[in-house]
Amino acid sequence: MGETSNHRSHLVHWDSFFLPANQTTYLHLHYQIISSEQPNEFGICDRDVVNLWMNNILVQQAQICEQTQTNGWTKASIDLTPFAGQWVTLEFEMRTDFQNISHFFIEDVSFQSAP
Repeated sequence: MGETSNHRSHLVHWDSFFLPANQTTYLHLHYQIISSEQPNEFGICDRDVVNLWMNNILVQQAQICEQTQTNGWTKASIDLTPFAGQWVTLEFEMRTDFQNISHFFIEDVSFQSAP
């Protein structure tokens, strides 16, 4: 079977917002994964991924496949403190291989000072 090029799609893109200096900031959100993607021959989900980028720096990555489905909404908290005192761009990106259907949903996005 031949290689299939990955598809890039932006799920969410926030441009140029300021994170307060000398303050801890967490990104809070709920997410849901639904997928029929199968893991590779080593049991690793590496074909479909969701990346969280801050100022073009990869902050978090989640593998998407049947094994990583959430069976409902799951809460996440991501520490953005390393970006304190900066104007930042936040971007969620999903990459898929076009073989099976994968979905990544987010809701209730907020910024807070506690995890």
